[in-house]
Amino acid sequence: MTSTRLFRQIVTDTQKLLRLKLQFAQGNTFLKTEIDQLNQAISLKQALLDGLQPPSGDPHP
Repeated sequence: MTSTRLFRQIVTDTQKLLRLKLQFAQGNTFLKTEIDQLNQAISLKQALLDGLQPPSGDPHP
Protein backbone atom coordinates (compact mmCIF):
# COMPACT_ATOMS: atom_id res chain seq x y z
CA MET A 1 0.00 0.00 0.00
CA THR A 2 1.45 3.34 -0.99
CA SER A 3 1.71 6.22 1.42
CA THR A 4 -0.49 8.35 -0.87
CA ARG A 5 -3.28 5.79 -0.81
CA LEU A 6 -2.96 5.37 2.93
CA PHE A 7 -3.09 9.14 3.44
CA ARG A 8 -6.25 9.36 1.31
CA GLN A 9 -7.86 6.61 3.39
CA ILE A 10 -7.03 8.53 6.57
CA VAL A 11 -8.62 11.69 5.13
CA THR A 12 -11.73 9.77 4.06
CA ASP A 13 -12.01 8.03 7.44
CA THR A 14 -11.57 11.34 9.26
CA GLN A 15 -14.35 12.93 7.21
CA LYS A 16 -16.64 10.01 8.01
CA LEU A 17 -15.68 10.24 11.68
CA LEU A 18 -16.62 13.92 11.80
CA ARG A 19 -20.03 13.17 10.26
CA LEU A 20 -20.62 10.38 12.77
CA LYS A 21 -19.59 12.60 15.69
CA LEU A 22 -22.05 15.25 14.53
CA GLN A 23 -24.84 12.68 14.35
CA PHE A 24 -23.81 11.35 17.77
CA ALA A 25 -23.94 14.87 19.22
CA GLN A 26 -27.46 15.20 17.83
CA GLY A 27 -28.58 12.22 19.89
CA ASN A 28 -27.78 9.12 17.82
CA THR A 29 -26.00 7.33 20.67
CA PHE A 30 -26.00 3.98 18.84
CA LEU A 31 -23.10 5.33 16.74
CA LYS A 32 -20.65 5.21 19.68
CA THR A 33 -19.28 1.78 18.75
CA GLU A 34 -18.77 2.75 15.12
CA ILE A 35 -17.04 5.98 16.19
CA ASP A 36 -14.68 4.04 18.47
CA GLN A 37 -13.86 1.54 15.71
CA LEU A 38 -13.20 4.30 13.20
CA ASN A 39 -10.94 6.12 15.68
CA GLN A 40 -8.94 2.92 16.11
CA ALA A 41 -8.69 2.35 12.34
CA ILE A 42 -7.45 5.91 11.80
CA SER A 43 -4.83 5.49 14.53
CA LEU A 44 -3.57 2.26 12.99
CA LYS A 45 -3.38 3.78 9.51
CA GLN A 46 -1.52 6.82 10.85
CA ALA A 47 0.99 4.51 12.53
CA LEU A 48 1.45 2.62 9.26
CA LEU A 49 1.89 5.87 7.38
CA ASP A 50 4.47 7.04 9.92
CA GLY A 51 6.36 3.80 9.32
CA LEU A 52 6.43 4.43 5.56
CA GLN A 53 7.90 7.92 5.90
CA PRO A 54 11.70 8.21 5.69
CA PRO A 55 13.37 9.55 8.83
CA SER A 56 13.73 13.31 8.81
CA GLY A 57 17.09 14.45 7.53
CA ASP A 58 17.56 11.25 5.52
CA PRO A 59 18.94 12.30 2.12
CA HIS A 60 17.88 8.97 0.55
CA PRO A 61 14.10 8.47 0.94
